[in-house]
Amino acid sequence: FECGYVSSKIKGKLKGKVVWPIYDTEKKSLLGFCGRSLEKESKMRYLCFGEKSNFVYPSHLNNKIIEQTKCVLVTEGIPDCMKLFDIGIRNILVLFGTELSYGILNYLLRKNVQKVIISTNNEINSANKGAGNRASIKIKSRLLRYFDSKSVIEHLPPKKDIMDCDNQELDLWKRQLILLVGESHIGHENC
Repeated sequence: FECGYVSSKIKGKLKGKVVWPIYDTEKKSLLGFCGRSLEKESKMRYLCFGEKSNFVYPSHLNNKIIEQTKCVLVTEGIPDCMKLFDIGIRNILVLFGTELSYGILNYLLRKNVQKVIISTNNEINSANKGAGNRASIKIKSRLLRYFDSKSVIEHLPPKKDIMDCDNQELDLWKRQLILLVGESHIGHENC
């Protein structure tokens, strides 16, 4: 993922954040950067530079897997994506929040994706009062304009965030996902 940490001793908006470069699908152009604070109480937990509506991340790493599986799982943030990569799910795109961008939508249509799995945060009982859950409903509604109802699946994590889940919870979540979409639609590391 080529991330790095910007020391809090450095001046600038990205100080004290883990920073990821955002490339285009072919990794020919640097489109921007996304930084995430490691402090839970940070006022600006995420900060992106570049036109987020053009970000289709991490397609420079998983484009071939998405072409093979014809399936994409969308999640809110890069840490969620990285955690799913760790458990062998590679056909992921990051929303950088709770909105489905035109860039991602265009990518899904261009790649003739057959299944889209929505895995935003499951915040029904959190201080965010269901922001991720409402986002899931909104994203599904938008996708249903372009895909049939069997192609758009909500599969939220068992806890608020994918990052909050332990390995046992994620293993169960992954097995449930396979039951929902089939083994061939999961972008394993061997794809």
